[in-house]
Formats: sequence, C-alpha cells, structure tokens
Amino acid sequence: MDTIEGDNLSCQVHPKQSYIRSEFNEFMEQQESYYIMEKQGTSHVYLGLTDTCTEENFYQVVKTAQETAIPIPLKDYVNEFEAEKGDLFLIPTGTMHASGKNNLVLEISSTTWWFTF
Repeated sequence: MDTIEGDNLSCQVHPKQSYIRSEFNEFMEQQESYYIMEKQGTSHVYLGLTDTCTEENFYQVVKTAQETAIPIPLKDYVNEFEAEKGDLFLIPTGTMHASGKNNLVLEISSTTWWFTF
C-alpha cells in the first residue's frame, strides 16, 4: 500500500472469529501485519483505540464524519506510532488500524485469498 505523496488509508478493523462465524458462517479470522518498506518524511501507523476513546464514542465520530464529510482526526481516537523503514507492526484481529501518509507498506495477511470486512 503506497501512501507516499498521498494521505492516510481508511481506518478498519477485522472482526473476531465468533462474529465471523455467527454472521458469515466462516471459520477463519483475518490477522495482518504492516512491514514498512519505505517512508518519506514523518510517517505513522495507527493501531488500537486510545485509552480515552470508547467504541461508542468512536462510532458517533464515524457517523458524524459520514454525515458531514469532514475527516476524523485519527490521532484523537486511535493510537499513533511513528513508522520507520524496516518496522513491523502486528495487527491482531479486532484491532483498529490504518497506515498513515508517507508510507510504502507491505501488508501481510493471514487470509491473502480472502476479503476485507
């Protein structure tokens, strides 16, 4: 995924196996990792909700962003980590995540043949 000279990727979360089983009758869950292949300037990766953000709070912020078309300031709700070339970020199932701008990321998924929720 290339966000160099671009912007943050969309924020996403892959559901846990129990939800996938009950809603889609599938057995596998999707786990990922980000390997930073290259970066330009300052770059970040976003992982997991901050200590002050609740799921309900984030849901409301997402609804508001959808209604107003004003982007969510991710670092206010999702933990922000500096990314350097060669860094590896593990993303367990159920973790909110996004690659920030200025990254060239190799996304490694446990279900490469599958789809993203």
